[in-house]
Amino acid sequence: ISDETMTYNVLLLESLPEGQRSVAGIYSSEDLPKGWTVCFAVDDADAHVERARSNGGKMLSEPVDSPNGRYALLQDPNGATFSVMKMAWMPAG
Repeated sequence: ISDETMTYNVLLLESLPEGQRSVAGIYSSEDLPKGWTVCFAVDDADAHVERARSNGGKMLSEPVDSPNGRYALLQDPNGATFSVMKMAWMPAG
């Protein structure tokens, strides 16, 4: 998965159902910290970005749509990075 600012490689687990196999990823970007990050599946990525920011976290990348879902990269008040993603296969609502 890539765009003009980042390349994101996904680890797939073949034993999961089609469309739900993405279990981990690593990104490469000149603008963001390097390395693996944990990604939490959430019901609304944008709402969780705002929740993190209101609790002292930082948004490192705006929420964006990808083939796997809508995601954003965040940083907690202690500097740890993590992602949130509304997975594409999750039902709406």
